[in-house]
Amino acid sequence: MIKEIRQILLGIQQVGATLDVHQIHGVIIAQIQYTNPNIFKTVVNRDNSMFVASTKWVWKFLTEEMNWTLQCATCASQKIPADADHQLHASLLHHAYSVHNFSIPCNL
Repeated sequence: MIKEIRQILLGIQQVGATLDVHQIHGVIIAQIQYTNPNIFKTVVNRDNSMFVASTKWVWKFLTEEMNWTLQCATCASQKIPADADHQLHASLLHHAYSVHNFSIPCNL
């Protein structure tokens, strides 16, 4: 399952789409639910707590499995660029490409 998640994230990165922790979190949860939905019902600690793909867990996954670090937004990135419509359209195409080529279920 880790291999599939890595392939999806690397594929999204290779087509030039930027990812934040929330988008990565969604990709990971979607892939887990698709390949092994019962993992969310698995007891993982002595206190009988279930597995949860928390934001902290996603950061740890990105650091340890992907060797990635995420960067914080800067003030410059908060400005709307002149070609915002073109960039949004390109981003939509990137996401559609990823959904199609990486078999991400449509209902997610």
